[in-house]
Amino acid sequence: AQLDLRTSHRKCDAGAECPNTLINARVAVKCVAINPVRTHLLAVGFMDEVVRLFDLRFVSDTNVVRYFSPGAVFNSSASRRVPVSVTYVSWSADGRKLLANYSGDQVYMFDVDDDGRTVECK
Repeated sequence: AQLDLRTSHRKCDAGAECPNTLINARVAVKCVAINPVRTHLLAVGFMDEVVRLFDLRFVSDTNVVRYFSPGAVFNSSASRRVPVSVTYVSWSADGRKLLANYSGDQVYMFDVDDDGRTVECK
């Protein structure tokens, strides 16, 4: 499925497939950011501890290019009283780093060109 912003918006009826839906998320979406250099890359922060990277050229709700989550958050989230969720995502100007803020936790930077390495920002 692709979203063409040049087409007019149609009102979607409940229970019907909406042509304006880009990603049919099963978890609440908190934030989105489009890569400023590689504009086909969309980072989406959901109401969980994982930032998902979608390629808008081949987007679907099951076609995630990469997942980003700091190990400390992911490994300890089950034992937390308050669930951790992504509250903000932003790209660096060169489009190589992804910054993610987590509720009740730190700010993390992911190198999207690396093997998923996480750098904790303090």
